[in-house]
Amino acid sequence: MFHIFVVSDGTGMTAKQALDAALTQFPDVKVNVRRISEVRSERQIYEVIQAAVQVGGFMVHTLVREDMRESMVRMGRLHNVVTIDLMGPLLSRLSYQFQNAPSGRPGLFHKLNDEYFRRIETME
Repeated sequence: MFHIFVVSDGTGMTAKQALDAALTQFPDVKVNVRRISEVRSERQIYEVIQAAVQVGGFMVHTLVREDMRESMVRMGRLHNVVTIDLMGPLLSRLSYQFQNAPSGRPGLFHKLNDEYFRRIETME
């Protein structure tokens, strides 16, 4: 069995959905997925890396702050834990295309969704 830690500085739903979509391509592989939300410090990254070390797991993450992504990669390498960055390459490419830096503020997508559904409720 494979152990995958889905790590996010928000809710983790984006990473979980992307992982679930990818896992459908591997129907015979047994996977234990653990979602870790609200990871916003190097200490939290260290703790989740240690949890992965204990079970031989790896990381799939959507950390929006560049320093946190760098910490995840650095600590992963230091402890021989594979880290798969779903957000960094996309943010980098969008930043290049828009010639603008991303805000780097975690949790914005969840806030936007909450506000959207609140407006719909009000209209109904």
